[in-house]
Amino acid sequence: MAMHFDKSEVLFCDDDPNYQATMIDTGIPPPRLHELARNNANSRNANRPRYGNSNRHNLYQQQNQQQKQMRQTSGSNTIRDGLEKCCLSATDTNQYSYYKVDIRWRGPEFIEELSSPNWLRMASDKDDPRGRQANSRLCDIGLVQEIDKAKNALARLPPNEFETLCFQTNVYAGLHNTDFVSTSAVVLGHIDFLFSVVSMYLEHARSAPFLFVDLGSERGGCSEYILWKATGAPRALAGEASLAHGWYFDSHSHGSQGAAGLPISDMHSQCDAFKRLTVVSQADSGYTSITSETNIDAFVRQVENELPEKSNQPAGIDLVVSESCYRQVDLAMDHEKGQYTFTLAQTIVALQLLRPGGSYVFKIFDITTPPTAEMLFVLNACFESMDIVRSLVSRPTSSERYVVCKGLRGDARWAALHMRTALNKINSGHFKLSHILSWTRVMDESEFVGSLKAANGEIARVQLDALWNISEIASNRRQVADMSADQKSTAARCLEDWGLAQFKKTTSS
Repeated sequence: MAMHFDKSEVLFCDDDPNYQATMIDTGIPPPRLHELARNNANSRNANRPRYGNSNRHNLYQQQNQQQKQMRQTSGSNTIRDGLEKCCLSATDTNQYSYYKVDIRWRGPEFIEELSSPNWLRMASDKDDPRGRQANSRLCDIGLVQEIDKAKNALARLPPNEFETLCFQTNVYAGLHNTDFVSTSAVVLGHIDFLFSVVSMYLEHARSAPFLFVDLGSERGGCSEYILWKATGAPRALAGEASLAHGWYFDSHSHGSQGAAGLPISDMHSQCDAFKRLTVVSQADSGYTSITSETNIDAFVRQVENELPEKSNQPAGIDLVVSESCYRQVDLAMDHEKGQYTFTLAQTIVALQLLRPGGSYVFKIFDITTPPTAEMLFVLNACFESMDIVRSLVSRPTSSERYVVCKGLRGDARWAALHMRTALNKINSGHFKLSHILSWTRVMDESEFVGSLKAANGEIARVQLDALWNISEIASNRRQVADMSADQKSTAARCLEDWGLAQFKKTTSS
């Protein structure tokens, strides 16, 4: 049924003949369209004084200079001292960067409102001018510029040298050396420890199996963790039927594994992955990326056709995990621009397959521009809770973080359809990476925007400090103290607390 179009709704655009002063309390004035070319400059190259960031930029320069002077006067033990402090604090393996993202829940009618033209009209061919201003970014621009400056300073390093320094200066680096097929399993184990995104389904006695979808985790690490975790659930220990079954989307964009390249034989023998994990690849059809709409349709159709009967629950998937098939290195620029299409496509899959009450966990890099923030706003409205987590497994030099969405509220196919429209335009070259909602309306949600800004600021500061530390070590050719013992003991404590210490590889099946 067509929804009513409110002609009195302001468009916040000079092209609208019914334009009037904004009714939303905001400090961002609507610019004239002829000014968009000037305001649309990349925020990293924008004229800082125009947006009031000159003082802030100078502050960052002063802080960095002070930090550099302190390191120089403290001698070569400074780096080691800082790492020892980090190691001591690591005895509490509960510590992590955690940010609650929430908006005032206004009931199911708000979902209908979100799907109306009053919210979505900016998603068509007319951008909201406010979202194209540099000061609409959800992170301090001066901080973003300092991170780019640090990346440029490290770009001259050979990649292997940068990787080595990242490992040597990270007390949690030992978490990357486990018996799991990849670090993805350890990350999901940490997130499960914090939010029970897997355990809450397995610990609840049910007649139906736990169903999950893994969208391209590295070497199927997330699948291995889930299947292994299921073997320790009460019903599995009692000798009852298998508790879990999953579908893995295999994509060439994720690596060089190929259609049959997922190392199922390398997974833990208790996983019984050959029987409990269905690997889906469209390589034979010529479509290997999840951003292909043909791939999305084929994958969703296959999963839906293979779903087992559930007597007491709605049909659908319990958990979708996504690591983003978009591979990034720590020093790459414009993480967010590169990841957006992949995250959009994976979110479409999740919203089509999840049952009411299901959960969605996905990796993302930056959340500073309107397109990504608007996507998260829609997800926040669709789920009971949303959290942004910076796992201890993530390297400090990376902006990597995970979004944990729990408890899908009802049918979210409208959101999947809306995002599908944007993906179609992107794939056809007719859609700029701009908006899927009215940015003016989203910016009015102060709690939501404030949560994202806080998370972005904290993660960015950790990343900047780590990048400058490595830059200083490399430029001064300073020896880094051996941390292998600390890394090993820290990893052991984390794995023990997270319930992963008992994972030991046995002969593969």
